[in-house]
Amino acid sequence: MSGNWTAKVEYDYVDLSRRTLGLNDFGMPGVSIDPRIHLIAGGLHLVVASDSDTGKIVTALHDTHKVQYIAPGHCTGEPAFTALRKTFGDRYLFAGLGSTVR
Repeated sequence: MSGNWTAKVEYDYVDLSRRTLGLNDFGMPGVSIDPRIHLIAGGLHLVVASDSDTGKIVTALHDTHKVQYIAPGHCTGEPAFTALRKTFGDRYLFAGLGSTVR
């Protein structure tokens, strides 16, 4: 991929479960964390991306980063909406103006 890329991502939550962090220096027990991306909501600015780049990004979000839900905004672009909807299925959430994502 080339060029400048921007993304606006709304952080929802991180599921904490598997990686252990030692907090003994702070007088606290170790914490086990397995960060997962539950939801990406917002414009991904893929409206100007090539179909090839869009496909790589969608695949990475789904397969590599294991994003559980995606709610793209308007500047994501129609081709990316289609690719995301196809890849995420019922985990694709419509995020139009005034929408509430639950």
